Amino acid sequence: MRSAGLTGSLGSLRFMGGPTVFCMFPRSSIEGRLVRDALDSMDDSLDLIFSGSPGAASVGSAVVVGDLSSLTALAGGGVEPAALVPVLPAADATGLAAALLEDPGVVWALAPPLDLMKVRAALRHAVRWVRLTGEARTMSERLGRRLQSGKEPSPTERMFEGLAGAAVAEIESRDPATAGHSARVAFLSVELAEAIGAARRGPFADVRISREEIRELHYAALLHDVGKIALPGSLLAKCERPRADLPDVERLEIEAHVERTRRFLARIPWVAGLSGVPAIAYAHHERLDGSGYPRGLKGLEIPLLSRAMTICDIFDAATSRDRPDRRAVSAERALAILRDEVKDGKLDGDILQVFVEARVFERLAARARQPGAGSMS
Repeated sequence: MRSAGLTGSLGSLRFMGGPTVFCMFPRSSIEGRLVRDALDSMDDSLDLIFSGSPGAASVGSAVVVGDLSSLTALAGGGVEPAALVPVLPAADATGLAAALLEDPGVVWALAPPLDLMKVRAALRHAVRWVRLTGEARTMSERLGRRLQSGKEPSPTERMFEGLAGAAVAEIESRDPATAGHSARVAFLSVELAEAIGAARRGPFADVRISREEIRELHYAALLHDVGKIALPGSLLAKCERPRADLPDVERLEIEAHVERTRRFLARIPWVAGLSGVPAIAYAHHERLDGSGYPRGLKGLEIPLLSRAMTICDIFDAATSRDRPDRRAVSAERALAILRDEVKDGKLDGDILQVFVEARVFERLAARARQPGAGSMS
């Protein structure tokens, strides 16, 4: 642990200083000592403050570690930290973790017995979350100024792409089977949206999708799983399993990644041409029959671009690398899975028809064969 102002790093990006960590436990307590030791062992520049009442101004971009009562009191005082690490009573850990993880402010829930490795892992993820949020806000403001001025956004946009890539790489490095997933979903989603906008017959004959909407979809798809940065590694590999196959506490924890994604994206000051990014990403697990999450939206309540992204997300998850509990399937088999979902009233059949007729999935394979496309494989 070092004083703020030094430089830490994440991927190819560099961050000046780091968020303050507020520990609501006494300095001499077991929890307080573990927090201090965990920060000492991290190669980061962070300030640690033992405080019973951090103010709203000081804690707004901070990580707060505390027990349920102290964090509840904090919230009751109108203070909303950027990230929480709640330490829960062992007897109530399962139920309380499930409840707390539905709150988008929670990044990691711990239950005794605590050890240095668990506390350090929790703090590391919380710190990364806060840093990524702050950097995303800064980069979006720069990008917005260029868009509003009519200037080419290329240099700043590349930097923002780098930030998004760093967030995605952080998640995918913990689950190699998902490597390249977000980039592929972004590519497929944009290709599909452009095919929808180019249709001159059928249900989308009168639909036009603007350049700004395409850009929104690109960022929404690239960052659609950024909330998974808070998931324990043991759950990342379970994200694609049927919800019915998971215990309730694991299902709730996995589903909470959508709310965390929304929270992350909502903290970014998107300009008018990009303001739809959070809403598009937020709805990618909704289903037409209302069986999706987190809001149970139905039919046209789900944005068109979200419905398109959902098809691309399912297709890539089915055809990507083998996992310990399932093997990747062929494109033909993945299309059959999607058609079954349409028959069950969950996916948009008109969008799937465009996906198939425009052979969007074949464009992905062609892109993967191009030089320099290795990051998508």
